[in-house]
Amino acid sequence: MPVNPKKIKRIVIHHTATPLNATFDFVKQIGIDRGFGDISYNVLITSDGRVHKGRPLSATPAHCKADGANYDSIGIALTGDFTITNPTQAQLKSLDEVLLAYNKQYGLTQKDNYAHCEIPGASTACPGVLKNWVVKYRQGRTREQLIRLINKIIWK
Repeated sequence: MPVNPKKIKRIVIHHTATPLNATFDFVKQIGIDRGFGDISYNVLITSDGRVHKGRPLSATPAHCKADGANYDSIGIALTGDFTITNPTQAQLKSLDEVLLAYNKQYGLTQKDNYAHCEIPGASTACPGVLKNWVVKYRQGRTREQLIRLINKIIWK
């Protein structure tokens, strides 16, 4: 059953738990190997900040089954494993731009954006330290404040 774009009520942010320099094709192959038939995420942001269209909303979703999130959310992933490394500044800049665009397109606010580990019933550390950025983003921080936060907290 595909996602009904009229019923999107949140965005779920992930890391891929892969090397930071993983490619779109590498991450897509993981989804195929797991039996999903395609990449698991609707959007993938690679370490260079490039934004890749992933799994279309018209396909059966596969990014977060906890709390029914597959059917009422968009899944955005950044390559890397942020339990052992940090996202790049290019990734965070692109994530901010993608969130702004999707929030506007689907009538969402910053308060509708969640780290995967914040979804009720999700037993995961995903997206590692990126959760701190997501929480601050949801609290309504401005882009400038987020950039300062990135430089202060993540890039010690």
